[in-house]
Amino acid sequence: MTKQQLREENLKKRALIENKAAFDKAICQTLFAQPFYKNAKTVMTYLSYNGEPDTLNLAAIMLAGGKTVCAPVCRGEGQMDAYLFRSFAELKPSKMGILEPFETAFVPPEQIDLVLVPGCGFNSRGHRLGYGGGYYDRFLLRTGAVTCGLFYGLLKTDFQEEPTDIPLNVIITEEALYAF
Repeated sequence: MTKQQLREENLKKRALIENKAAFDKAICQTLFAQPFYKNAKTVMTYLSYNGEPDTLNLAAIMLAGGKTVCAPVCRGEGQMDAYLFRSFAELKPSKMGILEPFETAFVPPEQIDLVLVPGCGFNSRGHRLGYGGGYYDRFLLRTGAVTCGLFYGLLKTDFQEEPTDIPLNVIITEEALYAF
């Protein structure tokens, strides 16, 4: 099966999950218990879209807890940068409908301690099946942050990663934490 076919299959599976709120809560509880989260001062989080594990509630908790929170802004040619936001009033929908911060406070990749990464699936070697644009793979090359994918367990799948695919340090699902 090609990566594109796996993406399509996993997106269909994700859309059929009935108890996402309970799964999201379990994912968040596991994340909050980790030393890499507790020690992180600056966290870059994706802003959930299209059935991804909920990071909007997670971002609200991080902001209330005093973390510096930033989110990605994607550009053409697979480029992505991080920008600070202090409230949801500082977010706007992108062309794709994904929330992103206004580009007023750039956060250099080397100042980020933890990056929460989205995707359509993951494998047992710590690689994520992204959406095919390479945005995160290129960004992760520029940061020394801990990288953590948030996924639903049923999206664990076998696929062969490519040389440009960057493995994650940790993957958290509603049922497990995988460290690589």
